[in-house]
Amino acid sequence: MSNKPGEVHRVFRRKALSPQEERQESVTSISVSNTYLWQSMHRHPHILNVSTKLLGICFLIIGGLRFTNRDAQSYADEIAWASVLLLFTSMIVSYVAVRNNGARNWQTSIADWAFIGGIFSLVLSLATAAIFL
Repeated sequence: MSNKPGEVHRVFRRKALSPQEERQESVTSISVSNTYLWQSMHRHPHILNVSTKLLGICFLIIGGLRFTNRDAQSYADEIAWASVLLLFTSMIVSYVAVRNNGARNWQTSIADWAFIGGIFSLVLSLATAAIFL
């Protein structure tokens, strides 16, 4: 719509609905909005949240091994650094996917695989520390 001087815009009124039609319309709009909400908030915020928390656990492992001077005795801290890299990648890509409303499928795939790789490398780091220390 343009706002030129002297231009008239028509306002259309909605016809009056019966109470049953109003209930049906509100139920339909709620189900449509819930479907849209589910599609737009798919899994990116969850990956972003969990990868941030797991990133903190990785830094806790690395700092604990360095504080006790046991970082040279095993590869647990190096594996934890690999986990940091994968979880940070997952965090950044899922943040970008949240900003784009999940419009690109490659962002979802990268965030998922980096997240799964980060979890496996974190478990491997914990197992390495438990076995060799």
